[in-house]
Amino acid sequence: MAARVELTVANGSAVLVKKDAAWSFEPDGGRAETPAVTDLLSAIGKLTAVAFVEEAPADPAGFGLDYPQAQIRLTIPGAEEVERLTVGGYTDEKTKRLVYVRRNEAASVAKVRVEDVQKLLQLPTAYRDRTLIEVLPSTFERMVLSTEN
Repeated sequence: MAARVELTVANGSAVLVKKDAAWSFEPDGGRAETPAVTDLLSAIGKLTAVAFVEEAPADPAGFGLDYPQAQIRLTIPGAEEVERLTVGGYTDEKTKRLVYVRRNEAASVAKVRVEDVQKLLQLPTAYRDRTLIEVLPSTFERMVLSTEN
């Protein structure tokens, strides 16, 4: 249901906006691949915690939230506040099976499986439309193909 997605990962950031059922990048207006953005939103909707740290300390560094792997802000029509997800560090640096995820400024921090947050960690280029040229066959009157030799 989101109409705007602000995504920040370690190697880039992007703002995706939905207009007339199509997603595009702001501010350049470049098209985004709707299925890729839909997959991202679906992955966010399916996030589930394995466990919670109920009373998270005030210092976000203990969870890797001071330098997060990803920050996502969702603007949802009709909602008063922007939804924020922050993907922090690993719960165990050796096994790297779980990561800390905080929703908004909640007092508790979720422990989530790494495979469940992979879509949230993709670079913004993963959402860029791959179409090089789009020409409908009905617009051609004649086509000439040529190669060397």
